Amino acid sequence: MNGNEDIEQQFRDAMQAAGCEHPGQIIMDGQYHRYALPGDKSNSKNGYYQAFPDGNPTIVFGSWKKDGKGAWNKWSLKEHRSLTPEESSTYKRNIEAAKAVREAELQRRQAECRKKSTELWNAASPTVAANHAYLVKKGIKPYGARQLKESLLIPVRDVDGVLHGLQFVTGAGSKTFKSGTAITGNYHAIGKPSGVLLVCEGWATGCTLHQVTGHAVACAFSAGNLKPVAEVLRKKYPDLQMIIVADNDRHTDGNPGLTKATEAVKAVNALSAVPVFSNPESKGTDANDLANEESPEAVKAIIEAAQAISTPAPVPDSPLNAKIESPVEKTAADKAPAETRSEESSAETEGTHGDTWDAPLLFGEIDTPEIPAHLLPGYLGEFCQAVSDATQTPPGLAVMFALAAVAACLAKRFEVSPYGDEYCEPVNVWTVTALDPGNRKTAVKTAITAPLTEWEQEEAARLRPDIKRIKHQREINQKAIDQIKARAAKADTSAAGRDDLLKEITEIEEDTPDELIAPRLWTDDTTPERLQSLLLDHGERMALLSDESGVFEVMGGLYSGGKANLNVFLQGHAGSSVRVDRQGRTVMLHKPALTFGLTVQPEIIADLGKGNKTCFRGNGTLARFLYSLPKSRIGTRDVTQRVVITKEVKEAYRTGIMKLLDIEPDLDSKGQEKARVLTLSTEALEVWHQFSQFIEDKQGPDGEFYSFQDWTSKLPGAALRIAGLFHVVEHGAEIPTINAQTIERALDLCEILISHARTAFETMGSEPAQNDAQIVLRWIIATGKQSFRQNEAIKSIRQFRTIDRLEKALKILTDKNIISEPFKRNSGGRPAVLYAVNPAILNAAQVKAG
Repeated sequence: MNGNEDIEQQFRDAMQAAGCEHPGQIIMDGQYHRYALPGDKSNSKNGYYQAFPDGNPTIVFGSWKKDGKGAWNKWSLKEHRSLTPEESSTYKRNIEAAKAVREAELQRRQAECRKKSTELWNAASPTVAANHAYLVKKGIKPYGARQLKESLLIPVRDVDGVLHGLQFVTGAGSKTFKSGTAITGNYHAIGKPSGVLLVCEGWATGCTLHQVTGHAVACAFSAGNLKPVAEVLRKKYPDLQMIIVADNDRHTDGNPGLTKATEAVKAVNALSAVPVFSNPESKGTDANDLANEESPEAVKAIIEAAQAISTPAPVPDSPLNAKIESPVEKTAADKAPAETRSEESSAETEGTHGDTWDAPLLFGEIDTPEIPAHLLPGYLGEFCQAVSDATQTPPGLAVMFALAAVAACLAKRFEVSPYGDEYCEPVNVWTVTALDPGNRKTAVKTAITAPLTEWEQEEAARLRPDIKRIKHQREINQKAIDQIKARAAKADTSAAGRDDLLKEITEIEEDTPDELIAPRLWTDDTTPERLQSLLLDHGERMALLSDESGVFEVMGGLYSGGKANLNVFLQGHAGSSVRVDRQGRTVMLHKPALTFGLTVQPEIIADLGKGNKTCFRGNGTLARFLYSLPKSRIGTRDVTQRVVITKEVKEAYRTGIMKLLDIEPDLDSKGQEKARVLTLSTEALEVWHQFSQFIEDKQGPDGEFYSFQDWTSKLPGAALRIAGLFHVVEHGAEIPTINAQTIERALDLCEILISHARTAFETMGSEPAQNDAQIVLRWIIATGKQSFRQNEAIKSIRQFRTIDRLEKALKILTDKNIISEPFKRNSGGRPAVLYAVNPAILNAAQVKAG
């Protein structure tokens, strides 16, 4: 290897170490060269270098895609201090030349970006689709955005309004900047500043802040750009009250969002607002997350509580040690009488709790009982337990999928009539399980649905010759009809001749066989229109078994302009008739049976009461689901454990499912399918009555089920459906009476599901009292007091106009061990009603998982 080759290799090694690997020969001529970096598109050259061979061999290199500024690196053969005067002079000259070239290239790229961005901006539509997936997910209006094909375009402008580039946002939330966009000191403006100006990182956060507060917002696009943006805005608006709204990156080392926001606050003498989440397990960081996970009021509260920073700001790692005191609260506390303050400080030792506090259960925490697989009969329960063991997942995940899989086999075949009269419950069910990513949901779904898929494939193979034959016959007949129509349409055809031809057409049509379609039991994705077709084509029964949440967006109107389209779904649960327009004719679905078996992320459950899904509660959609919110096993799994489902257990499950699918439909006198009716034995009916009364007694205004009584009111009917499934799994189609043991097994499962449903509806935050309770909790955290007076709370929290509304919220906090029961304290006048605060709420380190 000669000298130049050795130097070139050292250059190449330095470039690779910096992530700027060069694939070819490095030309050492001191000129500016561009090349494609690994991962670049075919027509992109984001890498650059200048290699100087003379004197002290030096290479200057970088990447234009790392930060848009051509991230600068240099490497020399010798350290600078060891150079001769001549080598030093050459080195400095080369470096200055490289800097000038890079600056010229930067200016060229940015000018090209401004030109191209202007063209794209002008070509984009000012009208953004209201159902754009990103807007729906974030719950925002598209302030200042335009749409080009499927992407949202967010303009990046300077303080004078000059367009410097664009940010592209896809429906899935992917964000990229137009190559060459100058970001530092530039931003996206929402609204016209008047009195208060908010500065934040992301565009969605800015949209939320403007929606909630009405204040003007500057979106800086990144934490590192908060300070440059704040500084240019302070120069333009020296008298405005500026509030820097941080991203609370408490799960990231050093909390970069809060750190950079604090630097901006100090640089321009602004106020600081930090999102604080009631649930310490929340992955949320910004104001948009706060609005979606909790409420818009929570966002408004942090803006109203914005404060100055005179000392290094604390880094809140959870809502429990983050003290944000609004000026109103601080004034109230400062003005409180001395005797009141002493009362409150002594409440911890003299109140009703003392040191006997249980761990608080925060909003969104999963504290649900396990759903044991043994509740399912025979082979079904054994297989679910085996799947749970093999995948190290909560058994409830397999149990709920298995219920849906069995319902997919038996829907339309059976109904349950507790009294043997016209009141019947079909056996299709709707289940949804919420688990975080990484919980092997797909593996469980695949295991449960394997026999269903096998049956579909076998049926398709068996019917393939008939499907082809009938298809050809229909095509032949259609061509014959077309030819007859052509003859009938001729001008010289007499009226009598035309009538004969029409009769001939009718005879052919009557002779034409109906289309034969391979039977399907389930799908994993659909639209309302597609679902109607599936139900028509497959005997009015269909199951949606999916480990994705897209169906909720579809039901919320993703493909219908944001308008919820629920009729076929709701009627498919109840078994009510539906009119379907198909190929120019109206067809009736008489008793459709739709089954759901879904597994989604917990955030999806939380979103079900928001945005375009708010109608789900009022129209009964949410009340139809059986919810499972098991505790995740991530972090406790044994990676060395390898459990295989035995052949015996797997084959028993497969055989059992195939037997269910082999049950022939029962036909009425007209040849139409009718459901076999299952009834309850005398003992089973008595047990079901007791359970139904138990539910009814707790649904009144003072009952524990009142907040989700729309769901519990359907639970006795759901219990009958589950009992019907259990019965057929255990006894087949020949025994028509469900015994007490089977109904009790179903009721045991339903009783466990009550806790899961309560947690689900609480997560949705759709109940006013639940929302109020979370508002009070944020106020408690903000004040940081060990106790508080009831009248202090109602004066400080402006949402509450009546003591009754506040007391309902306080009762929820008491039930969660967040505050004590109320107690009174005499202070010479009217007795004050006080509440002690669980010390763990003010110290996150003491909070234990339920």
